[in-house]
Amino acid sequence: MQTAKLGDYHVSRLICAGNPFGGYAHGGDLVYLGRLFREYFTDKKITETLQLCTANGINTALIETEDNILRSLDLYEKVMGHRIQWICQIPPDRRKLGLMKHMKQQIEIAAGNKAIAAFIQGGATEGIFAENRTEELRELIALMKERCMVAGICSHKPVIIEKAEELDLGAEFYMMTLNKVDYCCDDPEAAKCAMKNINKPFINFKVLGAGRDNPESGFRHAFEAGATFIAVGMFDFQVKENAELVTRILKNMIATPI
Repeated sequence: MQTAKLGDYHVSRLICAGNPFGGYAHGGDLVYLGRLFREYFTDKKITETLQLCTANGINTALIETEDNILRSLDLYEKVMGHRIQWICQIPPDRRKLGLMKHMKQQIEIAAGNKAIAAFIQGGATEGIFAENRTEELRELIALMKERCMVAGICSHKPVIIEKAEELDLGAEFYMMTLNKVDYCCDDPEAAKCAMKNINKPFINFKVLGAGRDNPESGFRHAFEAGATFIAVGMFDFQVKENAELVTRILKNMIATPI
């Protein structure tokens, strides 16, 4: 699997995203999906999925600090003898602790559990911008760096990413939605322009529109648009085929420059 640099780390260009591990499903009105995911992804199953990722060249996971995921990281380390590289999504203030208290707490948990990088979740970023609290975002980015993590900002909106860069908030990478099926990405051309104009690594997510596009089409679209990495939620039975597909797409892009 081809890798690229994120800070000082070599990260596989396909990253295992952890929404399914936490039971977060984008299935519209299908309200049972969250529970289905949670029932399927036991600690053992998460660990097995991460082991399959490692065996197929996917060396990094993008996850949150939920208890079941942290237990699975520990189990993976016990079985494999090392911790998988992981990037922490700092989520919104779901427990209503107060934004800054919650975010700082999550950053400390991520650092204490050996995350290599962290970023502020997209909805949280957009809320901070809407409330004109960007200096707080600068403070959070600085704290990530103090805790020796590569620091990032995420948004579903290219204009937010561009504004964050213009304000020089300190982000070392960006996460942004990108797909061609209009799912949480209503302006893919603006997203492509943002990636072209900002000389920093980009992790693109929802590249399949949460299952609304097929992998061959969605992965190729993201990489051709300029994605440094793509973060994709995967079941264990999808890992090998996704890794092989990304390897083939990237190999063909090298052989036939765009």
